[in-house]
Amino acid sequence: MPRVSPPAPLDSTGRRVTGSAQQQLRRSIVAALVFTGTVASTSVSSSSPSRRNMVHEISGGATIVALAGATIAGLAALVGAGLAALVGADLGADLGAELGAELGAAFSVGPDTRALGDADEPLVVDRAALHRLAAWYALGAQLVDSALAGLDGSGYPATVQLWPEHFDLGTHVAASPGFRVNLGASPGDGYCDEPYLYAGPWGDERAGDPAFWNAPFGATASEPALAATGDAGRAGREFLARGLRVLAGQLAYDPPGRTCAPAYSSEEPASRAAPSAAAPTSAPGTGGTSVTTHEAESAHEVVRHPVDFDSDPSAMVYTFGGAAPVRSVRPGSVLETSTLDCFCGRVRSVHDLASEVCDPRYLNPQTGPFYVDGARPGDTLAVHFARIEPHEAWGASTTVPFFGSLTATPATAMLHRALPELTWIYAIDRDARLVRYEARERSGVTVDLPLDPMHGTVGVAPALGEVRSSLAPGDWGGNLDTPEMRAGTTCYLGVNVEGALFSFGDGHARQGEGETCGVAVETAMDSTVVVDLVTSDPTPWPRLEDDDHLMTTGSARPLEDAFRIAHVQMVRWVAELCELSEMDAYQLVSQIARTPVANVVDTSYTVVAKVAKAHLPAMRPAAGGAHARLRAIAARHLASR
Repeated sequence: MPRVSPPAPLDSTGRRVTGSAQQQLRRSIVAALVFTGTVASTSVSSSSPSRRNMVHEISGGATIVALAGATIAGLAALVGAGLAALVGADLGADLGAELGAELGAAFSVGPDTRALGDADEPLVVDRAALHRLAAWYALGAQLVDSALAGLDGSGYPATVQLWPEHFDLGTHVAASPGFRVNLGASPGDGYCDEPYLYAGPWGDERAGDPAFWNAPFGATASEPALAATGDAGRAGREFLARGLRVLAGQLAYDPPGRTCAPAYSSEEPASRAAPSAAAPTSAPGTGGTSVTTHEAESAHEVVRHPVDFDSDPSAMVYTFGGAAPVRSVRPGSVLETSTLDCFCGRVRSVHDLASEVCDPRYLNPQTGPFYVDGARPGDTLAVHFARIEPHEAWGASTTVPFFGSLTATPATAMLHRALPELTWIYAIDRDARLVRYEARERSGVTVDLPLDPMHGTVGVAPALGEVRSSLAPGDWGGNLDTPEMRAGTTCYLGVNVEGALFSFGDGHARQGEGETCGVAVETAMDSTVVVDLVTSDPTPWPRLEDDDHLMTTGSARPLEDAFRIAHVQMVRWVAELCELSEMDAYQLVSQIARTPVANVVDTSYTVVAKVAKAHLPAMRPAAGGAHARLRAIAARHLASR
């Protein structure tokens, strides 16, 4: 087990941690060491992970502290006086005596604390239980922090901390002298063998709805019950928010318009809202006010953001970064909206040439940006495409002078003239799921191709305040032009600015890999996406996941550098998810990866590395299981339409 040296301990990567991160590491030391010293040294079943597991929580994330082969006596020798320096003297002399360290004042042992056991018997740790409990503590910390953020400064909340008596990650909120309210996440105890959230007053008071109180000490929501909703994070936020609302008569917290609602109501206090989108607004290109609906039959918010297909192209957004948000959305929300085609609807017949009917300043309009409540740099935005359907019964493709992979371009200068500029119009049969190609220079030649709708552009605001054209791809996403961005795929984007500022567009009825001529079957789309956050888990380059595959992207010139970025990202992702060394992951990816080329026409080329999940041994769910969770939300929503 790694040694930890105060006052600036090491995290799992060997970096020094200070400030709030060090405070969270102190909690981890209590979790991994103090608690271990108060339980029996027996193995733990993954179905009941409470009380005998260790969690190493750093900056909102969780990594496992494995103690296989360690003993309680060995832990005591390791900790010694250093534990007192890290966690303070208030843990108590009783605990200190058990661990062989001087820790100060008396320590109160709860009624469900287990016997110490043989101090020299090896501790056996169930790895599955560790992973489960680590995820629970990370989620619990986020949920309690979110509940406190909703207080807006009222209620005098205490610091979120580990309470060693019951080993809960919790806090209390003092509404008035002599009255306090508990909020927390328990790993399980004598009351409940499963991890659970709780909310309730310190005393015997039971304000509001009597049906809410299902435990002697207040109200609880177990981990399995939260998971059964399909979105444990959202259900947990709603549970804690409701607990505060039920207690609103005694607690100094009663947000305007909030009332007690059924369990897992779609109402909850937002942790943060976009300054320019505190209320629905009429945004450029929408032609009206965005509509938010709370659907009684589901536990998610549905945001409907209409788009005016006849709007002036100059009113649309053509960059990632540099544009004000059109509205805010909460994590876990379903967003229903539309996107214009890359020509803003100006190319409608074979007689329309893009160079004549389009203003080059207004190509590739984006819908958005959307401010995602609570998104901060270092988080990952998860966008699941539930539905992508052509808005029109036609699409257009063209050749553009000095643009495409098989012609001279400004960056690849040649002496030859531009290729002929032509336009092809494709009929789209949405019922038959076909797209019909028709040759321009030989009559009567048609080919029916499968309809395979996708979005060419998906992205967030870049880092460092940059503003990037929607025609360019990069680590922020943007014009990736990969056919993998279809319905059923979840896209992971690293958040660079507050609110993420997420946009998407560039609908293609279908596209060949590489987008050889530079233009796919461009068409307007009606799309439904589910938006969520994976907090404190950065994503350096856009990643994709569907039911069967993991995918990473790289965008650069020359093409081999895009290949290298995509494959480096895949090697590191596989190493993380499968707990392999980088070299072992490098070897595995070398034998199983496929490499679809997304585009070789944009300002940077984009390459995708793609591996089948079936080839990944004992793979942990990517992004905390976000794909499966968002897919379930999408399925329920589409079924209710």
